[in-house]
Amino acid sequence: MAIYEYNEGDHNGQFQGLRVAVSIDSKVKQKYFSFRCNGKYVSLTKERTLRKEAKALEQQWKEEQAIFRAKRIANAIETFRGEPSYSTGVRGIQLKFAIENKFRGNEWRRYSYPVFIVSGSTKGVRFQDRFWINSGYEKAWINAVKFLAKSKGIKDYDHLIKRMPPQSRLKQAKDYLKSKGD
Repeated sequence: MAIYEYNEGDHNGQFQGLRVAVSIDSKVKQKYFSFRCNGKYVSLTKERTLRKEAKALEQQWKEEQAIFRAKRIANAIETFRGEPSYSTGVRGIQLKFAIENKFRGNEWRRYSYPVFIVSGSTKGVRFQDRFWINSGYEKAWINAVKFLAKSKGIKDYDHLIKRMPPQSRLKQAKDYLKSKGD
């Protein structure tokens, strides 16, 4: 998301002005503000007005993007709550599958991703984060344990890293989801 300025020679179509572009829900919204009218440059006051309009539009679209992102995250967390979780043997870390519905090729598709969910509370303050296993099982486990240790104030957490569940646990969870039809 940005405001792009095109001066003489910058744009293939010889456009001179501003372009506001923001991506919301995998769709790009854009609008052009031209510094030329009837082949002549606009006045400096008109150019300043166009810059203000472009900035205001960018801010409006950023707010829309933030609202959409918040809704998407809330929906993702909601799907975590509805899906079964699997014990890892370490209190506060669970193995789950994030279920995400995406619109692809004029149809809704359902994707599932394995994640370690770390959640709990310390002194009444809740914490929660997810660590995607697609980036590497062991790497995700170590990052999840580090987050748990930091959140709980555990200084020595090597014993927790050693308690990494076997990858066969992930296969069991996948098999369960397949039996459900996901």
